[in-house]
Amino acid sequence: MRVTNLLIYNQFLDSYKKSSLELSKISNELSSGKKINNSYDDTLSYSDSLRLSFEESSFEQIKNISFQAKSFANNSDQILNQFTDSLNEFKTKLLQANNASQDLTSINAIANDLERIKEHMMDLANTSINGQYLFSGNALKTRPIDREGNYHGNDKNLTAVVSPKIEENYNVTGAELFLGKDNDFKKKITTNVILYNQSKLNPNIMENGEKLKKEEVFITPTDSIRDLMGDNNSDKTDNSNSFFYIYGKKSNGDSFKAKVELSNDKSVQDLLDKIGTLYGNSQENKLVEVSLNKRGNIEIKDLKSGNEKLDFFMVGAIDDKNLGGADVTDIDDLTTNPNVRIKEFVKSDFTPVSGIDQRVAYDRENFTKLKDTLISNISQIDRNGNFATPKTKLSDTAGVSSLNGITFEIELKDVNSNPHTASINLSDTSTFTVDGNTYTIYNSDGSQTKADEFTYRQLTDIISMMTANTLPASNTKIDYDTAIVNAKKLSEANIDYRGRIYIKDKTSQNSNMEFAIYDKDSDDFTKPNSPVITFQANNALTVDTPSIDLFKDLDEIIESVRNYRLSPDGKKEDPRLPGIDAAIERIDHITTHVIRKHTKIGSYSNFFQKVEDRNMFLDLNVKKLKSQVEDVDVAEALMKFNQLNINFQAMLSSISKINSLSLVNYI
Repeated sequence: MRVTNLLIYNQFLDSYKKSSLELSKISNELSSGKKINNSYDDTLSYSDSLRLSFEESSFEQIKNISFQAKSFANNSDQILNQFTDSLNEFKTKLLQANNASQDLTSINAIANDLERIKEHMMDLANTSINGQYLFSGNALKTRPIDREGNYHGNDKNLTAVVSPKIEENYNVTGAELFLGKDNDFKKKITTNVILYNQSKLNPNIMENGEKLKKEEVFITPTDSIRDLMGDNNSDKTDNSNSFFYIYGKKSNGDSFKAKVELSNDKSVQDLLDKIGTLYGNSQENKLVEVSLNKRGNIEIKDLKSGNEKLDFFMVGAIDDKNLGGADVTDIDDLTTNPNVRIKEFVKSDFTPVSGIDQRVAYDRENFTKLKDTLISNISQIDRNGNFATPKTKLSDTAGVSSLNGITFEIELKDVNSNPHTASINLSDTSTFTVDGNTYTIYNSDGSQTKADEFTYRQLTDIISMMTANTLPASNTKIDYDTAIVNAKKLSEANIDYRGRIYIKDKTSQNSNMEFAIYDKDSDDFTKPNSPVITFQANNALTVDTPSIDLFKDLDEIIESVRNYRLSPDGKKEDPRLPGIDAAIERIDHITTHVIRKHTKIGSYSNFFQKVEDRNMFLDLNVKKLKSQVEDVDVAEALMKFNQLNINFQAMLSSISKINSLSLVNYI
């Protein structure tokens, strides 16, 4: 083949370009420190580089998020440290108050100290860091606790991404901290009438021909029913049997009502055993524990954890002339016979409906008035143990399987103080009646409501219409809905966070309203499952229960101390105060509850510290891999550059010599 100048030139040009590109590439690598500056440099390495860059960015983001979550959890942990310390101080003061030698001045001082501790805890509950409240759920800008101890946050957790598609919580909400529930705790209730041995208390009683010395001795389980109920003379043989009328709700929510007859030579323990049997106790299985405490109150403790439905009311009766007047089927008849002595076991300062003697009133009570609001004292709880909401069906909270055929009687005064008699009649075609006028209860789709579909929203809508005296103009769905809208401008009923019905008067700051709602058959002892639902009840006091309402519980405890109420006492002002003994048990529960939440937030802190450490480690590994893919080995690149440069210079020298040859060189 003939070698022409053009061929030589093209070969030279090709070699020049290749060498120049190689030198330029290595020069760029040395100047940038990167092997890959463009996707076409190395497609596979460039793809690996992009993937590693994304992972590096993700780890960096997760590391930052983890740090923020850990900081939030650490701040919460520090506040709960102080909160727990305050609760311990609170209990110490409470134990001081339980010392019977305290005088009134000391008791007031302790109550004031407790109040200051509570206020400090409220300030802790409202702690905010960088404008974010720690215990408001995810409503970070909402102040969680107001001065009355009400919670205004939500129950939503804050979450942080800890790995792709995985999130973890890092806060404790105020809903679980201040209003939570501990399913391993048991409900315990107590009567509030102190029971004395009447044989030793009544100086008319004679023993062995001598009048007994009057003594205040608490009743004991071994004392007789005669000792419990008393006698009007020293003859032990002329008395009728004693009758006890008992209302209750079992731990599973089933309602019961019973009349128990006992001869006066029976023991108080026999009565306690009878009460236990009504709750389902048997020789093989105990569901509740019924006992007398050291201060003469009957206590009932649910032996199954987590239940909150346990309830109790009892009144005793004895006919001094043995004429049978204490044996009735309608409990109201006890109060019409002058020969019947009534023994109260539970007393309240509620106002019963008209014509009802408070001594025998269980659920026929008016709602409690708090300025412009009426509120019930019974929490409605569904079968799953949750507080009822407006959407909850009444049948889900009832003590029977179906509400079909149930009638609720209602007595009220509206916002203008006008009295009304009303009822709600539940059936396949449920209605409500006010002053003789009957109205259909409608579902949202316009159909007539069936008994077991009736909700608390529908109940509170009807209550609003009744108390506002704004009733449907006609028996149609349109007028029904219009009446509800108009009624709520004057009186709005609803159900609160504890499942209690309340009615707010929008026309006055000191309402003239009165309201009572109760099962029509509640006083009839031939119907053992009524009342199926109670709304306001003269029931036993709560010593402890699985759920807490932290600041409201502390208020009640402080009030017990301020009144120096060692135990419940129905004869004192504010008879429903549980007393200091119960308060100590309750504060132990509250402290345990807070410690558990404290432990929970501590686990969050530890978890996110580990997440942060893990991501730092992974981030370093990714950086190392990325460096291996992207970064230039400078020594290797310099050596290669020098070799290419020498080759390039040699090529240029060779071409230069070839180009300088003349014809003489070829001859």
